[in-house]
Amino acid sequence: MLKLIEHEIRSASTHLRSHPFCVMLDPGPVCNLRCPFCPTTTGWSELKREFLKPEVFHRIAGNLRLDLVQELHLYNWGEPFLNPYLTDYIRYFSQHGTRTIVHTNFSSNDFDDRFLVRLVDSGLTTLIISIDGASQETYEKYRVGGDIQRVLQNMRRLKDVKSGLGATNPTVSYKMLLNRFNEHEQDDARRLAQDCGAEFVVHENFWMPNELRTEWMARSVLDKRGQIPVTSQAAGPIPTECRQLWDTVIVNANGDVFPCCLVCKPRHAVGNLAEQDIRHIWNNEKMQKLRRYVTDVNAGPLSFDNACEVCPNRSCVHQKLLPDST
Repeated sequence: MLKLIEHEIRSASTHLRSHPFCVMLDPGPVCNLRCPFCPTTTGWSELKREFLKPEVFHRIAGNLRLDLVQELHLYNWGEPFLNPYLTDYIRYFSQHGTRTIVHTNFSSNDFDDRFLVRLVDSGLTTLIISIDGASQETYEKYRVGGDIQRVLQNMRRLKDVKSGLGATNPTVSYKMLLNRFNEHEQDDARRLAQDCGAEFVVHENFWMPNELRTEWMARSVLDKRGQIPVTSQAAGPIPTECRQLWDTVIVNANGDVFPCCLVCKPRHAVGNLAEQDIRHIWNNEKMQKLRRYVTDVNAGPLSFDNACEVCPNRSCVHQKLLPDST
């Protein structure tokens, strides 16, 4: 299936024979923090603040070919652990042999051993924890309202629970969004990650308003960018959300399907997976027109409301995936 998907991307296919290998299902666009560039907490998002309910979850799962879904990402516009049914959703897909991934701030509660045992037993494959710093002062610059000591204590308890159960999963990542305020703490953060049984991961690039880049972007990243010609293009695949039109179905807590994980306006939905089978959404008129739009630089305006017309990533999939692209 993955080879077919890659072929269809390279061929700029609009009508697909493949099934999405990945599902990104949001447990709810609700969060306990107030990160300054997040659509959920800044009000940019127009999604209703609601949790994914069990009856909606099962309708969504029933409209997918679970034997063809290889990855489930249970996150998008909110904090997953606020949803009380999260471990049930993980377990459901894990029992179908699907890799399960949760991205979290891990600070919504003081998780006790009983809950953490349930989390490990659910079969969760990967837990990615956003901790942007090694001290409260730097951490809370972006994770507004968060408590780094609570996060670290939760991680240490999880490490102990895994050890007691003899479990290797979930693998845990300590993810640090590198910025002007925390770049000097990378070594300290790496040591904390090791102490908590986590892999240390640095993300140098993340979205921020253009007018705030000088204030927020790490000096090391700015210096590095100054050494790279702006016209340079990497060969081969690049990490762009446009690929999701071919390989990932993005589902909101109410079942609405969006063309990519950057869309947070209900009017941009292309279907509803709680009401329609994936076969009726994946190749519907909107999806086919959006695939054509992002791969054909000469495509005219679309006849329906969409986010792709204002997206700076338009056409980068097609241009940079083709072997002769320069």
